[in-house]
Amino acid sequence: MESSQYEKHEKINYVEFLAGDLPATKVFFNQVFGWGFTDCGDK
Repeated sequence: MESSQYEKHEKINYVEFLAGDLPATKVFFNQVFGWGFTDCGDK
C-alpha cells in the first residue's frame, strides 16, 4: 500500500504562526530551520 504525502513520518506540512511582522517571521524560520512558505489567501 502506498502512503500519501500526509502520512509520512517526521514531515511537517501545515503550520500557522501568529506574527506581527510576517516577512520577518518567514526570514527567521527560513534561516534557522531552512523552512519555505506557501502563502494561502489574501491575508
